[in-house]
Amino acid sequence: MKNFKTKLGLLALTSGILSFIHLLGIEKALFAVIFGSILLAENKENAENPSKLAMAGIFLGFIYIIVVSIIAIIKGPELLKIIKTF
Repeated sequence: MKNFKTKLGLLALTSGILSFIHLLGIEKALFAVIFGSILLAENKENAENPSKLAMAGIFLGFIYIIVVSIIAIIKGPELLKIIKTF
């Protein structure tokens, strides 16, 4: 079971990193948060220490979501003007 948890932690961390590399990687950030949360819940049920990989994936996913939200709020009106001209 430990091998599965390590793979899930790596998946969460990798998804968090890839969300910053790929343009509009919001789905990867959401996957990082979901997979990391699943792993943390599994560790909490079994009274194990939280996985650092899962926490890093959740952190990166949340940071990306916050950054994209801020950019959307700041640049949203400009993008709407561009879209309306087409």
